[in-house]
Amino acid sequence: MTEELIKYQSWSIATRIITTTFGFIQGIIIIRILTPSEYGLIGIVLAIVGLVGVLEHFGLASGSIREISVTNTISEASKILFTALFVRLAITLPLATGLFFASNYISNSIYHHTEIAFPLKLYSLILLFQGGQDIGSAFLSGLQKFKQLFLFQISNSLMGLLIFVSFVKYKGYIGYFFATLLLSLFSITILLIMNLRLTKKKFIFPNKLEFFQIFKNLFNIGIIVYIVKILYVAWQKVGLLIAGLYLLPKEIGYINFALFLSLKTTFIPDAISVVNLPMMSKKYNEDIISFKKELKDNFSKMFVVVLFGYLAFILYSKEIISLIVGSKYFPSFSLVPFFVLSFLLYSLINLIGASVIFPALLLKEAIYYYLILCFASFSAIWLFLSLGFRSLGVAIGIFLGVVLSFVSQNIFIYIKLRFSILDARLGLLSLSLFPLLLIYFIFPNLIIKAICFLGLSYLYFSLSKRFGILDFKNIVRVGIIYKKLRQAPKII
Repeated sequence: MTEELIKYQSWSIATRIITTTFGFIQGIIIIRILTPSEYGLIGIVLAIVGLVGVLEHFGLASGSIREISVTNTISEASKILFTALFVRLAITLPLATGLFFASNYISNSIYHHTEIAFPLKLYSLILLFQGGQDIGSAFLSGLQKFKQLFLFQISNSLMGLLIFVSFVKYKGYIGYFFATLLLSLFSITILLIMNLRLTKKKFIFPNKLEFFQIFKNLFNIGIIVYIVKILYVAWQKVGLLIAGLYLLPKEIGYINFALFLSLKTTFIPDAISVVNLPMMSKKYNEDIISFKKELKDNFSKMFVVVLFGYLAFILYSKEIISLIVGSKYFPSFSLVPFFVLSFLLYSLINLIGASVIFPALLLKEAIYYYLILCFASFSAIWLFLSLGFRSLGVAIGIFLGVVLSFVSQNIFIYIKLRFSILDARLGLLSLSLFPLLLIYFIFPNLIIKAICFLGLSYLYFSLSKRFGILDFKNIVRVGIIYKKLRQAPKII
């Protein structure tokens, strides 16, 4: 399974690089067109919609992936698809209706920005399409039809780039939301065509008894994923909503920009998680001993690559920001390191969750460390804003919450499985790169940065080779896998 796992992970990472590049270009063009205040208002709208939208999630996508991954036929999988779609629609319809009628009150009485009323109404329609998109993607992932899934993701991100840039350029602030609606329509149409082609005549609707049995299975897993998803979105969005009560729209725009950059760095862990959830779930059910060994080896390699990428991004983030948006978002410089490190740790939490927590069904434990994530972050944000830290207080608060959550997640895994993903090797490697953060704050000179970066990089990868985690032989091995890939039978 190791070569197969690496093969699909490599495909997923390549796909995420492409889609993240499109998304990054799209975001930067939008940021350049809009003012910080307009971008701040978009951040408030997306935060509100994110909290409403997560209520429709119900864990159905993740639950469907796990249940579909252990089915034997496409017919059985299609029953799960239909059940999940029906339940999602039943949940989303009243939520979308509620958002539509509450939009005026939210915009006028809570945030006192009438400009967000119409976008909230528009999003009440968008939510209906986005729910179907999640389930359609889960169907492909659960069947391990990664080729079709990755092609969809690439085409969807390219279309998103074209639609968003066009609408925002000619319609401005409100064009952003019309673009979201059009892209949602495009996505659900493509997924519907792909799923119908995949099932062909094998698509079967469940009978009444099967429907309730499938719903029960999805509910047992989905309710936990649902709670976790709510807590994650709350962690990501409530900070902006709390800040909206204290700060000006322009300051929210700086926070939103730092969040935008930080979220774009999560593509590698997220890409791996897409593959690991169905494959590691199957592996856990077959052989727990080999599951632990393979997981630890794979995670260590991913950790080395991801940590280096994140810290390298932080080191040169000032230059990157100045290059893409000039001095327009200069106040974001101090926020970026905290947000990037926060999403580094959250990406690892998410990767470990997809690779261990959900395959092993440690679902209550997932709720515990997500509760820690939210409560610690919210308390710290309120405290720092009250003390006058402004936007920096939001960044520090989010970071403190994710640190405590990451530590607690690994403690729970060790208690339940007597197994530790992290070890002293990864700790020493992390410490060897820590000076990059000091260099970011102390040395603005590019030459000094480059010299320090090269020296620490050499030390880092020398240690990773010495510890037997990653060296050039691994890179050559990945090349061999790609050669085998060309000779392998197609996934379709």
